[in-house]
Amino acid sequence: MKSLSKFFAAFLLLTQFSQAITPLPSKPGNLRLTGVKEVEVATSISEALNRVSAQVMACMERQNGNKDGCTCETRGNCPAKQEFDFLIKVFCKAMARYPEWKSHDLVFQKQGGPPGHVLSTKNLYLHFGRECR
Repeated sequence: MKSLSKFFAAFLLLTQFSQAITPLPSKPGNLRLTGVKEVEVATSISEALNRVSAQVMACMERQNGNKDGCTCETRGNCPAKQEFDFLIKVFCKAMARYPEWKSHDLVFQKQGGPPGHVLSTKNLYLHFGRECR
């Protein structure tokens, strides 16, 4: 039984490693970004979204998991207005520059990061696109 669990642990480790170095397959509706500028813009959206998410999570943590008043469905109810405004600015600028991103998910590799980062600009546009008008 002990050797079986060691085998299983090794198998899981190997599986995770192989997934970490294997790019995600392109699916219909995905755009694979390879240009340096495109990747920089997509990364800036991802990082801005992460900052908003961190603020939302910190708010929920302060409220013992209660999400009331912590989500950012609109700027009006967002506890992280500065981060939200920055996300919208970066996102809208990117949508103006790359309008085809409005209807796709982006697959790219962050500078120095693992392959296969996915950003659903399609869903972001459905949710925040009205802010760009």
